[in-house]
Parts: sequence; structure tokens; C-alpha cells
Amino acid sequence: MHNRKLYLARFRHKFKDLEFYKVGQCWQYDANERFLFESSQYDDFDIKIMTSAWGPEDEVDQWEQRFLKIKDKDFWLPNKFSGITEIRKFNQAELTYLFAQFNRLSSKWYEQRRATV
Repeated sequence: MHNRKLYLARFRHKFKDLEFYKVGQCWQYDANERFLFESSQYDDFDIKIMTSAWGPEDEVDQWEQRFLKIKDKDFWLPNKFSGITEIRKFNQAELTYLFAQFNRLSSKWYEQRRATV
């Protein structure tokens, strides 16, 4: 079984009053590396990984889909970039829920890895 990183990234536009979040997953342990691939597509944004969890790929897949269902895609950008279908404008209650779930998953998956060593 392979692991993946589940992450929540915040995007802030460098020139406009625009902020949104992206729920995603990647193979890299450091989720920041996800945005190094064809990085010029993200030049207009400051990107910060807000929280993440390293877990089994099948569970990461399931949780990514659950998190994306919290809110339907609620806005569009004129320019496309990789992962654009996973962006949302989460409100504070939704962010609080996401942070709590990421914290729980991170602890759970850490304990699972520890138990198998």
C-alpha cells in the first residue's frame, strides 16, 4: 500500500482581492512540491499549504472526494490551471470542520504507521 499526501492549500491572488482554497492530493510528502510542476501557471498566486495528512492512498482518495462535496464548486477563474476543479471558497465553519478532520486523520494515520513498524 502506498501513501499520499492529502492537503488543503490557500490561494491568494497577488494583484486582485481574491482568496480560495484547493483540496487535493499528491505523491510528494511535502505538498508544496505539488505546485512546482509547471509552476508558471500559478505565478499570479501566493500558495500556502494550510494543513495536510499523510495516509493510505485509498483513504486519501475517499477523503478528498468527501471534502470536495462539502461545497459545490462555487466560482470560476478565467485562466485555467492544474487542479482548478478542486477549488472552493470555504467559509469559516467549513474551514473549521476541515482543519478538525485533517487533524484527526493525521493522528489516525500516524498511529497506523507506528503500529506497523
